[in-house]
Amino acid sequence: MSDIKIDKDKEYIPSNSRVGLKVRVQIMPEELEESKSITHSSSTIILLDNSGSMSGDKLEDAKNAVMEYIRSLNPNDFISLYTFSAVTKRVIENVNLSNNIENIKTKILGIIAESDTNMWSALNEIFNLVKSNEGKVRDKSVRILLVTDGIPTDGDEQSFTKISTDFLKLGIPLYLIGVGTEYNEDLLLKMYRANEIGFFRHVGGNSSLQNLFTEISKEKILYPSRNLIIKLTPGTTVKKIYKLEPQILELNPEKSDDNSLIVPLGDIGSEKQKILMSIELPSRPSGEYREGLFSIELDKLITKPLTVTRTEDLNKIKSSKDEIISAEYMEAETSTLSQVALDKSDQESSQKATVELRKRLETIKNNPSMSKTLGEDKIREIEETQKIIQGTIKVSPDDLKKKKEGFTRKRGTGGNDQ
Repeated sequence: MSDIKIDKDKEYIPSNSRVGLKVRVQIMPEELEESKSITHSSSTIILLDNSGSMSGDKLEDAKNAVMEYIRSLNPNDFISLYTFSAVTKRVIENVNLSNNIENIKTKILGIIAESDTNMWSALNEIFNLVKSNEGKVRDKSVRILLVTDGIPTDGDEQSFTKISTDFLKLGIPLYLIGVGTEYNEDLLLKMYRANEIGFFRHVGGNSSLQNLFTEISKEKILYPSRNLIIKLTPGTTVKKIYKLEPQILELNPEKSDDNSLIVPLGDIGSEKQKILMSIELPSRPSGEYREGLFSIELDKLITKPLTVTRTEDLNKIKSSKDEIISAEYMEAETSTLSQVALDKSDQESSQKATVELRKRLETIKNNPSMSKTLGEDKIREIEETQKIIQGTIKVSPDDLKKKKEGFTRKRGTGGNDQ
């Protein structure tokens, strides 16, 4: 049976004062047998860059990798494939894979390189298509897989981040794959951050691309894209929300008409999802209070309350702290700050993140319990990032690129796709 688990970093909080609280929300889908691990069909819309810069081995490698991805899907899954250059062309439309592999292969192998890279036009066309069919596609998980090596010849940074957010609002993840040694890394990173529920990877060759597609296709899909709905009591405010599992990133939830927060999670797989929040509670007298409700529809609608206990007993307050939750929140915060600090395309944001990262490192070092919980490896990683930012450690452009991309990867996987 699926479940939501709510934990706090403090069991007891002071009476009659505004108080900060860190909340951990764990979403645990039902564990299924391997033979039953996929209960809903998936639908992948593949956008393949066939502009002139993809000519030669790169396009052939990309086509072979797409075939590897398709072969690893289940027969009940669907794919659509579009190419984009000066125009967007539909090559395959919503085809069920059962008994269609050879026909799909013939069409993919026939794709040739053409001219410009009108990537925004392609994404916009797909967005309008998905939105117009939204009611028809919600019974299966939808993914957008974008494979590109070039710098777009249409659109601007703002239009690309907006459309990435628009896909987010539909609960649709963007899987962004940068191909080759020259590609628009800054733009793809910004799109990734705007979408939140997808990811961005760079691959340098056919084998790594094939491995990555196989990794994506084998994700266990238990339910279509879902939202976590957070409804807090009046006076309680959210400061920050992070996802820690299966991927570390900062979330920017949307407010609904009733002031609930909508946190899009994308496909909910067999791995649990862990959300960390920093909230501020209003001043209240001693007693137990319900400060919010967390709801998500898995195999059924599940709703769990957030309750807090106010007290004037200082001994209870001192002994009620959960250092693990505080350390997990710090891990999420430092990882996202490191990602921004290393990204020099926005100097102002990078400098602010660098200052905040330094403060977090001082906090960790001055807190023995937190240092112990985080561990030496995490502290060493933060220190190394600081030195790279300050220039006391020199790294090659390729190593810096890998360092930045490392913060976009799934927690604990080691990022060994390259």
